Amino acid sequence: MTVSITDTSVLVLLAQRDSFSVLARLALPAIVPDIIETEEILPAAAKHPEHVQRYQLAKQSGLFRLEPLLGAAYGDYLRLRKRRSSPARNRGEDACVALALLYPGSVIYLDDDRGANRARDELGDPARVKTSADLPWIGLPVLVRRERDGAG
Repeated sequence: MTVSITDTSVLVLLAQRDSFSVLARLALPAIVPDIIETEEILPAAAKHPEHVQRYQLAKQSGLFRLEPLLGAAYGDYLRLRKRRSSPARNRGEDACVALALLYPGSVIYLDDDRGANRARDELGDPARVKTSADLPWIGLPVLVRRERDGAG
């Protein structure tokens, strides 16, 4: 089975833009590692309740499913975590890579440059690591930030 694995950075962008529908346009089914939800998304509910609500609605609508890290994937996750100098950081990236190792041919959507480079090194195939810019945005409304011109 090949899947599209989505990291926290991309989920946050989709929540901010209210654009989770883009996941329905992916060629592969979208999954989110369960660790991302429990350790990164849900704890943000106090600060960003509307974003977490959008995330929950997208999940309930079937735009993605949670994937637990079990067996070999959990072993890879622990191996990747061991290398970290700051164990409290980058759990989502490591979870995405662990699932990508479990599902050969799968693609990770990840917006952190350093994390993407680590993922490419670990997977050995740069084409398997993409950014939110690679999502099928065509036809979806684009948010444009307007600069204030100082006119009053």
